[in-house]
Amino acid sequence: MLAKEALLESYNPVQVGYLSEQCIAVDEDDNVVGKVAKGAAHRVDTLGLHRAFSLFAFTPEKKLILQKRSAEKAELNGGPGAVAAAVRKVEHELGVVDLKPEECRVMGRFLYKAVMNDSLWGEHELDYVVLTRDLSLSRVTLNPAEVSDVRTVDEQELAEWVK
Repeated sequence: MLAKEALLESYNPVQVGYLSEQCIAVDEDDNVVGKVAKGAAHRVDTLGLHRAFSLFAFTPEKKLILQKRSAEKAELNGGPGAVAAAVRKVEHELGVVDLKPEECRVMGRFLYKAVMNDSLWGEHELDYVVLTRDLSLSRVTLNPAEVSDVRTVDEQELAEWVK
C-alpha cells in the first residue's frame, strides 16, 4: 500500500484538502447511519456506502453537457442532499453561479460499487440522478482543477457512443 500512499503526494493539494469533507453514510435503504470523510468513503481499504449525485445538464437546444474530469482531481464526489449538492458542485466545477434548486429535478437513484485493480480509490454509492434543463454553455466557466473540458452531444451522437 506504500506505493498507493505515495500517489497522494502527486495530487493537487487543493484536491487532497477536499478529502476531509464529509459525506452522508447510508445503508442500502438510504437510511442515514452517520458521516464519513470523503477520503475514507472512497479509499479501497475503507470504502463505505454513502450518498452521491450525478447531474445531467441539457442546453436549451436539448444537448447533453458532458464534462471531462481534470487529471488534477484526486477524489470522487458525494454530498449533503442531492439537489443542494448538485447546485453547489456545478458552481464549483463549471462556474455556474445562478443555477437554482428549483431548476433541478431528482429523476431516481441507483446503488453501485466500483473498485479498480491496483487503485487507491473506489466507489460505493447510493447515487441520485439529478436533471436540469436550459443550461446555456455561456453560463459555464470551467474550474481547471476539477474539469478539463466540456462538450455537448445530441441524442443521436449519444446513441452512437453507447452502441
